[in-house]
Amino acid sequence: MKYIVITTRGLEEIAQQDILNNLSEVEIIETSYRKIIFSYEGMTDNILQIRSIEDAFLFVGKLDGIGHARDDLPNLVRKVSALDFLTAKDVIQTLRTENISEFSISSSSVGKRNYSYIEVKDRLSSVLESKLSLKYENEEHKQFD
Repeated sequence: MKYIVITTRGLEEIAQQDILNNLSEVEIIETSYRKIIFSYEGMTDNILQIRSIEDAFLFVGKLDGIGHARDDLPNLVRKVSALDFLTAKDVIQTLRTENISEFSISSSSVGKRNYSYIEVKDRLSSVLESKLSLKYENEEHKQFD
């Protein structure tokens, strides 16, 4: 499974070394500004014990070829719909004591688009509700600003 971890600016190399020292059979894929992407097949909760990282995410996929025009929005929805969120849901469930019953969407993009993040959320929410058998909860994610 692939993961992305976020760290404080300037601590990327320290966090990478912590990952290599604390996780067995890990492969670093990319280290860049505040971000490390790596492959790891061990217990996900081991990642959460590494103190030099701020946050950890499951890497579900990277989308390429998404245009900026409103007509490209269905292409985005199709590509997201094809990603394997069920495996991610199963991994997250192993970290929770209660069953996962809802999800939310955080959306951002680089560059100008002729559609908004709100439109992205609106289009993806029903697709993912059906695919994940979970209820969509619209949250503002102000803690990510």
